[in-house]
Amino acid sequence: MDRVQVIGLSVDALIGVGDHERHARQRLEIDVEARTSLVQAGLTDDLECTVDYDRLARICRDVALERHHRLIETVGEKIAAKVLSSWSCVQAVKVRVEKPGVVAGARTVAIQILRRRATGRGSSEGAS
Repeated sequence: MDRVQVIGLSVDALIGVGDHERHARQRLEIDVEARTSLVQAGLTDDLECTVDYDRLARICRDVALERHHRLIETVGEKIAAKVLSSWSCVQAVKVRVEKPGVVAGARTVAIQILRRRATGRGSSEGAS
């Protein structure tokens, strides 16, 4: 399956469990990948036949900034749900959310999820 990706989107958001994290923005790095066929877009050169990566990035920013989230898992789930609801052509979405510099000795912490469009048989899938 083809993919439209936004890689390394940096967003300063209110994120975390600690009291000090409720008022100080922290950097999130977000990667999102929408899986869809790009054949029509390639043949027609028509933006309506693909996933607009500017809109994809805006969804990531909007979700991260909409409110204080305790967990990066929540941010990832909300992004995935919004992408799947925004484009009927997207069959699956992979989201990776990193929170750099929060664990001593580690460059970053991250979650990565893969969600597939429901086909009526409960096809939501865990991380991969």
